[in-house]
Amino acid sequence: MGSRKLKWNNVSPTITGRGSSSGGPVINVHPSGKRRMTVREYPRIQTFPDDFIFKGSISSMYRQIGNAVPPKFSFILANLINKLDDQL
Repeated sequence: MGSRKLKWNNVSPTITGRGSSSGGPVINVHPSGKRRMTVREYPRIQTFPDDFIFKGSISSMYRQIGNAVPPKFSFILANLINKLDDQL
């Protein structure tokens, strides 16, 4: 995703499985300015519960979140598959 100015009332940029585009350190600045989203903001957008714990380095946590299937999407998809299976 890289550092960019985020729009408060807009959709999230794509969440990727890598820390920073250059592989360097991730730097955060003011929430309304150009910045990278924090490792706690990412899972909120992905619908992880706030108490979900990611382990490892910061870059590993970004990768885990970016490579994950959002829990809410998984739940909805599983319910749909169950309904379709019941119809067979």
